[in-house]
Amino acid sequence: MTLSHLYINAFSIFGLPIRWYGLAFVAAYTGGYIWMLRSKQLKDGEAEDLLFWLGLGMVLGARAGFLLAAALDGLGQQYLANPGQMLAIWQGGLSFHGGLFGAAAALVLWVRKINNKYRHSEPLSRVGGATKGEEPRLQSNAPRLSLARLTDQLVLILPFGGTLVRLANFFAGDLRGKLSGPGLLAARFPDEEISRLPYQLIDALSYLVLGLFLIWFYRRVYSGNSRLAKTNPRWGGGTISLAFLVGVLILRFLTDFAREPTLLVLRLTPAQWFSLVALVLIAAISLFRAKKKSTRV
Repeated sequence: MTLSHLYINAFSIFGLPIRWYGLAFVAAYTGGYIWMLRSKQLKDGEAEDLLFWLGLGMVLGARAGFLLAAALDGLGQQYLANPGQMLAIWQGGLSFHGGLFGAAAALVLWVRKINNKYRHSEPLSRVGGATKGEEPRLQSNAPRLSLARLTDQLVLILPFGGTLVRLANFFAGDLRGKLSGPGLLAARFPDEEISRLPYQLIDALSYLVLGLFLIWFYRRVYSGNSRLAKTNPRWGGGTISLAFLVGVLILRFLTDFAREPTLLVLRLTPAQWFSLVALVLIAAISLFRAKKKSTRV
């Protein structure tokens, strides 16, 4: 496949170019907002508030992640010499991993804020009886947002957002793949005469497959007729989020073999090392929790 020209900017507003991958982020953001409106956990106005927090966390985290990666690639001096460039996100430079962790941190803070608001706005009731000389224990009647279940809902939109962003990257000629010979899995961009692996399309397809799997898994976990839910009442909260995280880390580790690296450490990219370490930590924590649970039985 050959691109006749690159599609970097969609249009401009007062001389400020709007890039296609930026519009892809907006489309994913809008889809997430529509999906949040369907959440039975959120009250009126909370979806818009959450959307603001997630957007702020995602942009700050994505930019911070990009700057960290640039520093590891030896490009940090150009940003230190011109600190204003650190905020120039319209020129490109957002990290997926950074955006993911930034949004996750914003979600945790937002849920804590909402639960604190509920706790201070609802009346308190006594819990149990108090012995002589003791003050009665009080408990808020306010409902609490479940961070795990809310996260399970939100992560369903992320893979499809990743697909849109990677498609925009392909048509803009960003994040190019390794050199390859002519064939079905080869892409040629107008500013070079060589063929490359279509890394962006490979990554877009992997996100799409992950998203479809998560939707199927979500229905299995949260269905009222789910055998998993019937056999274990605590099953569900956080399961989809964990599946998304593990899936993204595995796919990023694999698809990066098709990407033209800017830096290799022991034949792996920094993103691959990050994914590998994160997977090991997740496995270790899961084994520790499983062992701890078995000792209680």
